[in-house]
Amino acid sequence: MKFTALVFLLIFGVTATSPAFQVGEAAPDFTLNNLNGKPVSLSDFKGRPVVLEISTTWCPGCRFQFQEVAKIAERYAPDEVGIVKVFVQELDSSVRSFVEDNHGHPEQVLLDDDSVLQSYSVYLIPRLIIIDGQGLIRHDGSMMKADDIAKKLKPLLEQPKGDTPDS
Repeated sequence: MKFTALVFLLIFGVTATSPAFQVGEAAPDFTLNNLNGKPVSLSDFKGRPVVLEISTTWCPGCRFQFQEVAKIAERYAPDEVGIVKVFVQELDSSVRSFVEDNHGHPEQVLLDDDSVLQSYSVYLIPRLIIIDGQGLIRHDGSMMKADDIAKKLKPLLEQPKGDTPDS
């Protein structure tokens, strides 16, 4: 049994560290309801960068990432940077309780209907994706501290509208 588990981790563990998207690929659009019941689409944020966090309530890394993305939300005005937190395979009540306990913003929190899980090929959580104002992926990975997220956002905020950076 231990051997089987080790082989599984070796095969799938290596795959799980690589991003699902390449820099410059278009981020798949989606529409999900936030915790206030309002539909939110990724395309609603066109023209500004988006920090997309895909997570769950039970994952320790997700809890850390939730707090780091919250720091980004405090640094930037909503019209500068979009913050979208998608919870996958979770009950509404669990997410509401988690957001309340962690002083989150219900308007930023979306409940996945498995569309994001599938279109973003979610196999590793937390997943942190930074998308530029044109809807192109600029970073696809796992956990990041707020300062590192801000460094990734800086060139996206400095670019003239309509341009995209090379990284």
